[in-house]
Amino acid sequence: MKHWLTWVVLIVICVLVSVVPFIHVRNALVARDNHSIISQQLTTIPKGQEVADVLVVGNDVKVSGDVYEILVVVNGNVQLTSTARAGIVVDLGGAVHEAPGAHINALYHAALSTPFWNGIFVGGVLAVLVWGGLLVLSIAVVLLSVVITLGLRNHVTIPMRILDRSIRKAGVTGFLVSVAVMAMIALLAVTLIGLPLAFVLIFFYAIAGAIGFSLISHWAGKWALRNSVTERPAWLTSLLGSSFMVAFCNIPFIGLLLFCFFWLIGVGVTTIWVWGTWRSRKNQRTGTES
Repeated sequence: MKHWLTWVVLIVICVLVSVVPFIHVRNALVARDNHSIISQQLTTIPKGQEVADVLVVGNDVKVSGDVYEILVVVNGNVQLTSTARAGIVVDLGGAVHEAPGAHINALYHAALSTPFWNGIFVGGVLAVLVWGGLLVLSIAVVLLSVVITLGLRNHVTIPMRILDRSIRKAGVTGFLVSVAVMAMIALLAVTLIGLPLAFVLIFFYAIAGAIGFSLISHWAGKWALRNSVTERPAWLTSLLGSSFMVAFCNIPFIGLLLFCFFWLIGVGVTTIWVWGTWRSRKNQRTGTES
């Protein structure tokens, strides 16, 4: 249990280490209190001084006192005199000089100058950034689906019927519409005059896809709650359906294909719905004029 807690603390410290170098300061950053020291300059812990945690980035540290929790040094050297006492010492990219008599509970050292550790560090940071970006994007997609469904909650009867009749028809329609739109965008983008029209077409296509994705999430939520005896509000069914869809879309490799599948169905159901509504209103106007 103690070993597990040690690794958790090390991971947290590494996250802090990856953030500190990007803090924009004019001079070296130094933050001190009774329990911790965060520094980007040469740091000394004199004999008799007790500190809980020390984080030094880009410089050396000399310890003659007591760091009773964690000492982390990135791209710097650690010098431990004979009177030094430390709980956990982590040195990334430097060297550790330990004098006889110094006492350390645990020492972790890695030379980040080697290609292997550089790859591990960069890969880990990129993985965290990608994971964070996907998390934010997933939350945004779920919230957008719920908002759109709430706005269209009084007009979703027809799209739900379209999806109930044939999802395949909606998917094929979405595929054909997407191919036609991409072809038109490619033709319009060739000339400066057509470029603004291409952006307008992309805008409307994105709106159709977003509305369609929300309609599918609402339909999926209603399908998941089909055995419920009570009618659930639109925001709840959309939240449930979009959460499931986004979860599946985050599956590596397969998730991208699932998202394209949902997107094409969404574009198709929106197109069929808008086209049917336009034709119905056109026929009503024609009958009124006759």
